[in-house]
Amino acid sequence: MSPTPVTVTIKGVNFVRRSSVVFKGKPVPTQVLGPGELRFTLDEEAMRAAGRFDLNVVNPAPVDTFFTRGMWGTGASNLAHLIVNYRY
Repeated sequence: MSPTPVTVTIKGVNFVRRSSVVFKGKPVPTQVLGPGELRFTLDEEAMRAAGRFDLNVVNPAPVDTFFTRGMWGTGASNLAHLIVNYRY
């Protein structure tokens, strides 16, 4: 049986139009629903292996150089984990 794509919703703060989710070190398709919520989809390939995988949200760097002088950090969220269950 082939794995099916999965859609996951994340709730948080300060998401922006170009926020994106990084899963297992690779960006995945992300839809920003608002400043406190976004949704991403894991395709069949991402769901193929079972285990505990890292994910985080990355915001783009500010366009105005005034804000890039150490005020905003790296633009990446704390690391979270997603469990992909084994299929029988």
